[in-house]
Amino acid sequence: MAAQGGEGPADLVRLAADLLEGGEGAGAPLVGLAEDLPEEGMGAGRALARLAPEILGRAADLGAPLAFAHMDPPTLPVAQAVTWWNAVLNQNLLHPDTSPAARAAEARAVAWLAPYFGMDGGHMLPGSTLANLTALWAARDLRGVRRVVASGSAHLSVAKAAHILGLEFEAVATDAADRLDVAAAGRLTDACLVLTAGTTSSGAIDPLGIAVRRRTHAAWVHVDAAWAGPLRLSRRHGAALDGIEDADSVAVSAHKLALPAQGERARALSRDGGGAWGAELRRRLSRRAEYRRAGFTWGGRGRAASEPDGPWSGGDRGTDRPGDGAGRDACGSAHRHRRGDSLCHASHWGGALAA
Repeated sequence: MAAQGGEGPADLVRLAADLLEGGEGAGAPLVGLAEDLPEEGMGAGRALARLAPEILGRAADLGAPLAFAHMDPPTLPVAQAVTWWNAVLNQNLLHPDTSPAARAAEARAVAWLAPYFGMDGGHMLPGSTLANLTALWAARDLRGVRRVVASGSAHLSVAKAAHILGLEFEAVATDAADRLDVAAAGRLTDACLVLTAGTTSSGAIDPLGIAVRRRTHAAWVHVDAAWAGPLRLSRRHGAALDGIEDADSVAVSAHKLALPAQGERARALSRDGGGAWGAELRRRLSRRAEYRRAGFTWGGRGRAASEPDGPWSGGDRGTDRPGDGAGRDACGSAHRHRRGDSLCHASHWGGALAA
């Protein structure tokens, strides 16, 4: 067994790494943890050593040579390191004074990635399920859609989101290549058409682009690109998603192709959020936390209760919204444009990118 050493943060991290690299627990008897919470603790080091057989010894090895990694791949070392930073710093993106660096990093990442999808703003969510939900929420509240139409191979989160939002869900037949049969979709003037870019079962990409909208007259077009979205960054395969920029919203996740750790990987981005419909969307979907009207001092810096913050900004009055992220007052005018003037909807990359 790895030496337990001290109980300081560095000691515990070294111990955890030793246990992981040493394969502690592999093949050890699995006696299980006590059913009742122990009355006395054993110390952090002993607890890690005790947990190693139960966690490290029994976890799925996604990096094994024969692991198919269909749903979740192994993680890159850099993703592991940054995830550790995140756990240590424990930043709260609700307020600029508790997460100034994290909010600025989020805004920069969005600014880097949004143009690949024809968008110009957005924020992160914990996963593409919430990204799909957010996009359909926007379609319902902004365009008044009453139905959600998707292929029979669409991810189950689409039907779940429709149910949560009180929208009728209709599955459309697919062709021989598992792509949505656009002709079978019919006229969708009261519906949100969800196109899948990378079906879970086969990786098929539904027809994308303005031609689909013109044929269906869909009130809102959403692309669920949780599976194939990262292809847009590929010089070789990016063209497979040509037409995605014509959608009203897009969900993208990196957890299948970009090897991040589980966690923040979803985004919602916008191409035209600064226009009239963007302002209306913010009006409809923003929430204010009245209990945060008073001025606060965080980390030695205070803000007056009267200091303005826009909807979705995460300023002093706070906002209650899914996936709170960087706000307008977090990192300057460029950030204010992307977060305050964009359709701020969309966990390391999965997201609803809304145009």
